[in-house]
Amino acid sequence: MPTEMMTYFKSHNELDLRSKILSLCGDVLGGKWVDLHPDNVSISSIPGGLTNLVYLVSRPKFSSSDDQPSTVLLRIQSQTDHEKLLNELVVFTSLAESGLGPKLLGIFPGGRFEEYIPSRPVDHHEVTDSRICTLLARLLPRFHSTAVPISKRPGVVNMMREWLALFEDQGNTHVKMRTTSFQLPPNTFPPVVSTSDLAREIDTVEEFLSTSSSPVVFCHNDLTSGNLLISKSKPVTPSVNGEIALNGNDKESLSLNLVDFEFSAYNYRGFDLANYFCASAIEHNLRDYPRYRIDLLELQNRSKKIEFCKEYVREARKLKHPHQIGA
Repeated sequence: MPTEMMTYFKSHNELDLRSKILSLCGDVLGGKWVDLHPDNVSISSIPGGLTNLVYLVSRPKFSSSDDQPSTVLLRIQSQTDHEKLLNELVVFTSLAESGLGPKLLGIFPGGRFEEYIPSRPVDHHEVTDSRICTLLARLLPRFHSTAVPISKRPGVVNMMREWLALFEDQGNTHVKMRTTSFQLPPNTFPPVVSTSDLAREIDTVEEFLSTSSSPVVFCHNDLTSGNLLISKSKPVTPSVNGEIALNGNDKESLSLNLVDFEFSAYNYRGFDLANYFCASAIEHNLRDYPRYRIDLLELQNRSKKIEFCKEYVREARKLKHPHQIGA
């Protein structure tokens, strides 16, 4: 069930939402954000959020002594579970204090204001570029070594069970299987997968993970291209051959940031690595059904995975966290 704030934002027109956003800016941010004339404020929706609504809100700088941010991100949340909201807030502030995430500027029931980092998301064709891979491999050891005051138990199995329970609570008992872009003989896949089948599959995963030597660290748990931001301080544009054109600058001049920590929690380190390798081989938002494509060559690209892990280990050694270098 969505929050009251989310319900408001999804049920009112643009004029009402503009008035509401101006009111939230004045109440939560204060200072120069109070009593702004609507003509002095720019508001634009940022697409791509699966569970939240995100807006970019800007105002003019009024004087040299105006030290408040003139551009902020407004995030309207759909999450209503108080424990999960508290966890997410703790994660967000911990990462901000560690310099690994945007600053928290203010909170209110159903949302928050965040620091705006001028950047753009990495697109699918860039996420496998060697320069982006290197930057992420250098960033992840810092992220994984962050100490966050939340439960240290690996969360992936509980998350799967929660999602399965939610699926069942909605009256579902099974999923019908069918082919999409290509045909397979019917005897090569089950016609139906039941929730009982899925529950047994989760048990199998849990048993396997219990024998894993992958260390439990603080993980992002959603390393898709849309959650990787390239700093706009150095222009980055695709070139003709699909590589990233750095306009004369190498990867050292780029900045990569992680965002969207809704699923971040302690987990097996291997989950983050596998999540990134899998997500980088899937292209979303295609025109034709099923609107995604899996690049099997990229998925099976062993050499790229080895280079990524080598760079990760080199960075982890610099941080002097021995548990980061193991299995």
